[in-house]
Amino acid sequence: MAFAETFKALSDPVRREILQLLKNGKMSAGEIGGHFDMTGATISYHLKILKKADLVWETKVKNFVYYELNTTVVEELLLWLSDLKGERMMKGEERKEFLKEYKMSLISGSILTISPSLAGILLWDRLPEKIATHFDQHNVANGWSSKPMAVFGIPFLLLLIHLFCVFFTANDPKRKNINRRIFTMILWLVPVVSVITCMAIYGLALGMELDIGVIVNIMVGIMFIILGNYVRKVKQNYTVGMKLPWTLNSEENWNRTNRMTGWILILSGLLFLMNSLLLKTEIVFAVILLVILVPMIYSFILYKKGI
Repeated sequence: MAFAETFKALSDPVRREILQLLKNGKMSAGEIGGHFDMTGATISYHLKILKKADLVWETKVKNFVYYELNTTVVEELLLWLSDLKGERMMKGEERKEFLKEYKMSLISGSILTISPSLAGILLWDRLPEKIATHFDQHNVANGWSSKPMAVFGIPFLLLLIHLFCVFFTANDPKRKNINRRIFTMILWLVPVVSVITCMAIYGLALGMELDIGVIVNIMVGIMFIILGNYVRKVKQNYTVGMKLPWTLNSEENWNRTNRMTGWILILSGLLFLMNSLLLKTEIVFAVILLVILVPMIYSFILYKKGI
Protein backbone atom coordinates (compact mmCIF):
# COMPACT_ATOMS: atom_id res chain seq x y z
CA MET A 1 0.00 0.00 0.00
CA ALA A 2 1.47 3.42 -1.06
CA PHE A 3 0.79 5.56 2.00
CA ALA A 4 2.25 8.68 0.34
CA GLU A 5 -0.45 8.59 -2.36
CA THR A 6 -3.10 7.79 0.23
CA PHE A 7 -2.22 10.69 2.53
CA LYS A 8 -1.97 13.04 -0.44
CA ALA A 9 -5.48 12.02 -1.47
CA LEU A 10 -6.79 12.47 2.09
CA SER A 11 -5.13 15.85 2.58
CA ASP A 12 -7.91 17.68 0.71
CA PRO A 13 -11.23 18.24 2.54
CA VAL A 14 -13.20 17.85 -0.72
CA ARG A 15 -11.77 14.37 -1.28
CA ARG A 16 -12.49 13.43 2.31
CA GLU A 17 -16.08 14.58 1.82
CA ILE A 18 -16.33 12.45 -1.35
CA LEU A 19 -15.23 9.41 0.64
CA GLN A 20 -17.89 10.22 3.25
CA LEU A 21 -20.52 10.25 0.49
CA LEU A 22 -19.30 6.95 -0.98
CA LYS A 23 -19.55 5.36 2.46
CA ASN A 24 -23.30 5.07 1.80
CA GLY A 25 -22.85 3.25 -1.54
CA LYS A 26 -21.69 3.73 -5.10
CA MET A 27 -22.43 7.01 -6.88
CA SER A 28 -21.92 8.45 -10.34
CA ALA A 29 -19.68 11.49 -10.92
CA GLY A 30 -22.80 13.58 -11.54
CA GLU A 31 -24.38 12.49 -8.26
CA ILE A 32 -21.16 13.30 -6.39
CA GLY A 33 -20.88 16.68 -8.13
CA GLY A 34 -24.41 17.55 -7.03
CA HIS A 35 -23.12 17.81 -3.45
CA PHE A 36 -20.46 20.42 -4.30
CA ASP A 37 -20.44 23.91 -5.75
CA MET A 38 -17.72 23.24 -8.34
CA THR A 39 -17.33 22.22 -11.97
CA GLY A 40 -17.49 18.66 -13.26
CA ALA A 41 -13.85 18.92 -14.32
CA THR A 42 -12.81 19.69 -10.73
CA ILE A 43 -14.82 16.73 -9.40
CA SER A 44 -13.17 14.49 -12.03
CA TYR A 45 -9.75 15.74 -10.90
CA HIS A 46 -10.46 14.80 -7.27
CA LEU A 47 -11.85 11.40 -8.29
CA LYS A 48 -8.72 10.77 -10.38
CA ILE A 49 -6.51 11.36 -7.32
CA LEU A 50 -8.69 9.08 -5.18
CA LYS A 51 -8.49 6.38 -7.87
CA LYS A 52 -4.69 6.74 -8.08
CA ALA A 53 -4.51 6.18 -4.32
CA ASP A 54 -6.77 3.08 -4.71
CA LEU A 55 -9.26 4.60 -2.29
CA VAL A 56 -12.11 4.31 -4.79
CA TRP A 57 -13.02 1.92 -7.59
CA GLU A 58 -14.52 2.85 -10.92
CA THR A 59 -17.27 0.71 -12.47
CA LYS A 60 -18.88 1.27 -15.84
CA VAL A 61 -22.56 0.37 -16.21
CA LYS A 62 -23.90 1.07 -19.70
CA ASN A 63 -23.27 4.80 -20.30
CA PHE A 64 -22.59 5.67 -16.68
CA VAL A 65 -19.43 5.52 -14.55
CA TYR A 66 -19.93 4.75 -10.86
CA TYR A 67 -17.48 5.16 -7.99
CA GLU A 68 -17.36 3.18 -4.76
CA LEU A 69 -15.08 2.86 -1.75
CA ASN A 70 -12.24 0.36 -1.96
CA THR A 71 -12.95 -1.05 1.49
CA THR A 72 -9.83 -3.26 1.44
CA VAL A 73 -7.48 -0.27 1.25
CA VAL A 74 -9.55 1.69 3.78
CA GLU A 75 -9.39 -1.21 6.25
CA GLU A 76 -5.64 -1.57 5.68
CA LEU A 77 -5.19 2.12 6.41
CA LEU A 78 -7.30 1.88 9.57
CA LEU A 79 -5.28 -1.13 10.71
CA TRP A 80 -2.04 0.79 10.17
CA LEU A 81 -3.40 3.77 12.11
CA SER A 82 -4.50 1.43 14.90
CA ASP A 83 -0.95 0.10 15.11
CA LEU A 84 0.38 3.65 15.20
CA LYS A 85 -1.92 4.53 18.09
CA GLY A 86 -1.21 1.29 19.93
CA GLU A 87 -4.79 0.15 19.57
CA ARG A 88 -3.83 -3.32 18.41
CA MET A 89 -3.01 -4.16 22.01
CA MET A 90 -6.50 -3.00 22.94
CA LYS A 91 -7.97 -5.26 20.26
CA GLY A 92 -6.01 -8.13 21.80
CA GLU A 93 -7.67 -7.34 25.10
CA GLU A 94 -11.07 -7.27 23.39
CA ARG A 95 -10.36 -10.69 21.91
CA LYS A 96 -9.43 -12.01 25.35
CA GLU A 97 -12.67 -10.63 26.76
CA PHE A 98 -14.56 -12.20 23.87
CA LEU A 99 -13.05 -15.63 24.54
CA LYS A 100 -13.43 -15.19 28.31
CA GLU A 101 -17.16 -14.68 27.82
CA TYR A 102 -17.39 -18.03 26.04
CA LYS A 103 -14.74 -19.78 28.15
CA MET A 104 -17.09 -22.32 29.73
CA SER A 105 -18.80 -23.11 26.42
CA LEU A 106 -15.41 -23.59 24.77
CA ILE A 107 -14.21 -25.92 27.53
CA SER A 108 -17.52 -27.83 27.62
CA GLY A 109 -17.58 -28.16 23.83
CA SER A 110 -13.99 -29.39 23.72
CA ILE A 111 -14.70 -32.00 26.42
CA LEU A 112 -17.82 -33.12 24.55
CA THR A 113 -15.81 -33.45 21.33
CA ILE A 114 -13.38 -35.95 22.88
CA SER A 115 -15.96 -37.62 25.14
CA PRO A 116 -16.36 -40.51 22.63
CA SER A 117 -12.77 -41.47 23.54
CA LEU A 118 -13.90 -42.07 27.14
CA ALA A 119 -16.80 -44.18 25.86
CA GLY A 120 -14.32 -46.07 23.66
CA ILE A 121 -12.10 -46.81 26.65
CA LEU A 122 -15.10 -48.20 28.57
CA LEU A 123 -16.03 -50.35 25.56
CA TRP A 124 -12.43 -51.23 24.68
CA ASP A 125 -12.62 -54.97 25.37
CA ARG A 126 -15.85 -55.32 23.40
CA LEU A 127 -14.67 -53.41 20.32
CA PRO A 128 -12.97 -55.32 17.46
CA GLU A 129 -9.34 -54.58 16.52
CA LYS A 130 -10.46 -53.16 13.18
CA ILE A 131 -13.46 -50.84 13.14
CA ALA A 132 -15.44 -49.78 10.07
CA THR A 133 -15.26 -45.99 9.75
CA HIS A 134 -16.38 -45.40 6.17
CA PHE A 135 -19.47 -46.66 4.36
CA ASP A 136 -20.92 -46.52 0.85
CA GLN A 137 -24.45 -45.46 -0.09
CA HIS A 138 -25.71 -48.98 0.59
CA ASN A 139 -24.49 -48.92 4.21
CA VAL A 140 -21.67 -51.34 3.34
CA ALA A 141 -18.34 -50.69 5.06
CA ASN A 142 -15.54 -49.84 2.61
CA GLY A 143 -12.99 -48.30 4.97
CA TRP A 144 -11.57 -49.48 8.30
CA SER A 145 -9.43 -48.01 11.06
CA SER A 146 -7.48 -49.55 13.89
CA LYS A 147 -9.15 -49.51 17.29
CA PRO A 148 -6.82 -46.80 18.68
CA MET A 149 -7.46 -44.62 15.62
CA ALA A 150 -11.23 -45.01 15.90
CA VAL A 151 -11.29 -44.42 19.67
CA PHE A 152 -8.68 -41.65 19.96
CA GLY A 153 -7.72 -40.47 16.47
CA ILE A 154 -11.15 -39.42 15.19
CA PRO A 155 -12.30 -37.50 18.32
CA PHE A 156 -8.97 -35.67 18.69
CA LEU A 157 -8.89 -34.81 14.98
CA LEU A 158 -12.36 -33.33 15.40
CA LEU A 159 -11.11 -31.45 18.46
CA LEU A 160 -8.41 -29.82 16.31
CA ILE A 161 -11.05 -28.84 13.75
CA HIS A 162 -13.23 -27.47 16.57
CA LEU A 163 -10.41 -25.32 18.00
CA PHE A 164 -9.41 -24.20 14.49
CA CYS A 165 -12.96 -22.94 13.81
CA VAL A 166 -13.15 -21.13 17.15
CA PHE A 167 -9.70 -19.54 16.71
CA PHE A 168 -10.42 -18.16 13.25
CA THR A 169 -13.85 -16.86 14.26
CA ALA A 170 -12.48 -15.17 17.38
CA ASN A 171 -9.71 -13.53 15.33
CA ASP A 172 -11.92 -12.34 12.47
CA PRO A 173 -11.22 -8.61 11.90
CA LYS A 174 -14.98 -8.18 11.46
CA ARG A 175 -15.86 -10.33 14.45
CA LYS A 176 -18.39 -7.77 15.69
CA ASN A 177 -20.52 -8.58 12.63
CA ILE A 178 -20.83 -12.20 13.80
CA ASN A 179 -23.68 -12.29 16.27
CA ARG A 180 -23.65 -14.31 19.48
CA ARG A 181 -26.01 -17.01 18.22
CA ILE A 182 -23.74 -17.79 15.28
CA PHE A 183 -20.67 -18.00 17.51
CA THR A 184 -22.58 -20.25 19.92
CA MET A 185 -23.48 -22.50 16.98
CA ILE A 186 -19.79 -22.66 15.99
CA LEU A 187 -18.90 -23.63 19.57
CA TRP A 188 -21.28 -26.60 19.55
CA LEU A 189 -21.42 -27.77 15.93
CA VAL A 190 -18.30 -29.98 15.86
CA PRO A 191 -18.84 -31.40 19.39
CA VAL A 192 -22.34 -32.61 18.47
CA VAL A 193 -21.08 -34.07 15.17
CA SER A 194 -18.27 -35.84 17.05
CA VAL A 195 -20.63 -37.52 19.51
CA ILE A 196 -23.17 -38.64 16.88
CA THR A 197 -20.50 -39.90 14.44
CA CYS A 198 -18.41 -41.80 16.98
CA MET A 199 -21.40 -43.32 18.76
CA ALA A 200 -22.73 -44.58 15.41
CA ILE A 201 -19.32 -46.10 14.60
CA TYR A 202 -19.18 -47.83 18.01
CA GLY A 203 -22.74 -49.07 17.65
CA LEU A 204 -22.05 -50.68 14.27
CA ALA A 205 -18.81 -52.19 15.60
CA LEU A 206 -20.82 -53.79 18.43
CA GLY A 207 -23.32 -55.32 15.99
CA MET A 208 -26.17 -52.83 16.25
CA GLU A 209 -28.35 -52.42 13.17
CA LEU A 210 -27.79 -48.80 12.23
CA ASP A 211 -28.02 -47.18 8.80
CA ILE A 212 -25.15 -44.69 8.46
CA GLY A 213 -26.74 -43.19 5.34
CA VAL A 214 -29.90 -42.32 7.25
CA ILE A 215 -27.93 -40.88 10.19
CA VAL A 216 -25.66 -38.76 7.95
CA ASN A 217 -28.54 -37.40 5.85
CA ILE A 218 -30.56 -36.44 8.93
CA MET A 219 -27.53 -34.88 10.64
CA VAL A 220 -26.47 -32.89 7.57
CA GLY A 221 -30.08 -31.90 6.84
CA ILE A 222 -30.60 -30.45 10.32
CA MET A 223 -27.19 -28.75 10.20
CA PHE A 224 -27.98 -27.11 6.83
CA ILE A 225 -31.37 -25.86 8.06
CA ILE A 226 -29.78 -24.31 11.16
CA LEU A 227 -26.94 -22.78 9.11
CA GLY A 228 -29.41 -21.43 6.56
CA ASN A 229 -31.38 -19.57 9.21
CA TYR A 230 -28.22 -17.83 10.45
CA VAL A 231 -26.49 -17.21 7.10
CA ARG A 232 -29.52 -15.30 5.81
CA LYS A 233 -28.96 -12.61 8.45
CA VAL A 234 -25.18 -12.58 8.92
CA LYS A 235 -23.36 -9.32 8.29
CA GLN A 236 -20.20 -9.01 6.21
CA ASN A 237 -17.25 -10.90 7.74
CA TYR A 238 -14.38 -13.19 6.77
CA THR A 239 -15.46 -16.40 8.54
CA VAL A 240 -19.18 -17.17 8.23
CA GLY A 241 -21.23 -16.86 5.05
CA MET A 242 -20.66 -16.96 1.29
CA LYS A 243 -17.23 -15.34 1.09
CA LEU A 244 -16.53 -14.45 -2.55
CA PRO A 245 -14.51 -11.60 -4.13
CA TRP A 246 -17.78 -9.88 -5.06
CA THR A 247 -19.51 -10.31 -1.68
CA LEU A 248 -16.46 -9.07 0.24
CA ASN A 249 -16.20 -6.07 -2.08
CA SER A 250 -19.82 -4.93 -1.73
CA GLU A 251 -22.01 -5.02 1.36
CA GLU A 252 -25.16 -5.04 -0.80
CA ASN A 253 -23.81 -7.99 -2.82
CA TRP A 254 -22.98 -9.76 0.47
CA ASN A 255 -26.46 -9.21 1.90
CA ARG A 256 -28.32 -10.35 -1.22
CA THR A 257 -26.06 -13.34 -1.89
CA ASN A 258 -26.15 -14.62 1.68
CA ARG A 259 -29.90 -14.10 1.89
CA MET A 260 -30.24 -16.39 -1.13
CA THR A 261 -27.61 -18.80 0.26
CA GLY A 262 -29.58 -19.09 3.49
CA TRP A 263 -32.74 -20.13 1.67
CA ILE A 264 -30.75 -22.55 -0.51
CA LEU A 265 -29.24 -24.13 2.61
CA ILE A 266 -32.69 -24.53 4.17
CA LEU A 267 -34.01 -26.12 0.94
CA SER A 268 -30.91 -28.35 0.78
CA GLY A 269 -31.44 -29.39 4.40
CA LEU A 270 -35.00 -30.46 3.59
CA LEU A 271 -33.70 -32.40 0.58
CA PHE A 272 -31.18 -34.19 2.81
CA LEU A 273 -33.95 -35.09 5.26
CA MET A 274 -35.99 -36.45 2.35
CA ASN A 275 -32.93 -38.35 1.14
CA SER A 276 -32.72 -40.14 4.51
CA LEU A 277 -35.66 -42.17 3.15
CA LEU A 278 -34.46 -42.46 -0.46
CA LEU A 279 -30.67 -42.70 0.06
CA LYS A 280 -29.90 -41.53 -3.49
CA THR A 281 -26.32 -40.47 -4.23
CA GLU A 282 -27.59 -38.32 -7.10
CA ILE A 283 -29.53 -36.13 -4.65
CA VAL A 284 -26.40 -35.58 -2.54
CA PHE A 285 -24.35 -34.46 -5.56
CA ALA A 286 -27.19 -32.26 -6.83
CA VAL A 287 -27.53 -30.56 -3.45
CA ILE A 288 -23.77 -29.93 -3.20
CA LEU A 289 -23.75 -28.32 -6.66
CA LEU A 290 -26.82 -26.28 -5.73
CA VAL A 291 -25.23 -24.91 -2.56
CA ILE A 292 -21.91 -24.05 -4.25
CA LEU A 293 -22.75 -22.92 -7.77
CA VAL A 294 -26.04 -21.02 -7.49
CA PRO A 295 -24.82 -18.42 -4.91
CA MET A 296 -21.55 -17.97 -6.83
CA ILE A 297 -23.35 -17.34 -10.13
CA TYR A 298 -25.91 -15.07 -8.46
CA SER A 299 -23.18 -13.02 -6.74
CA PHE A 300 -21.26 -12.64 -10.01
CA ILE A 301 -24.42 -11.50 -11.85
CA LEU A 302 -24.98 -8.86 -9.15
CA TYR A 303 -21.37 -7.74 -9.53
CA LYS A 304 -21.75 -7.37 -13.31
CA LYS A 305 -24.84 -5.24 -12.64
CA GLY A 306 -22.71 -2.95 -10.52
CA ILE A 307 -23.90 -4.24 -7.14
